[in-house]
Amino acid sequence: MTAKALRALRLALGLTLTDFADLLQITATDVYAWERGVRPIDDAKLSVGLERILSADGSWPADDDQVSEAPEIAPAFDPRTRALATTSER
Repeated sequence: MTAKALRALRLALGLTLTDFADLLQITATDVYAWERGVRPIDDAKLSVGLERILSADGSWPADDDQVSEAPEIAPAFDPRTRALATTSER
């Protein structure tokens, strides 16, 4: 993913830089550096963070090796509340 694409994704989700970093469980400094192209995007951190956001129940296995692929159905993200919608809300 390019720096420009990462920023576009964050903005499309309606998230501030800090909120996006919190959801990815990384620092806002990392996101800032990635979006500005100051530091190369850490694909592993980004991938794990995005899969965590999109996991069906919001949890993450303790052992990353247990994850073989993204869930078939991802919950909807509501940028107004900055939260993942539960199954009953969809």
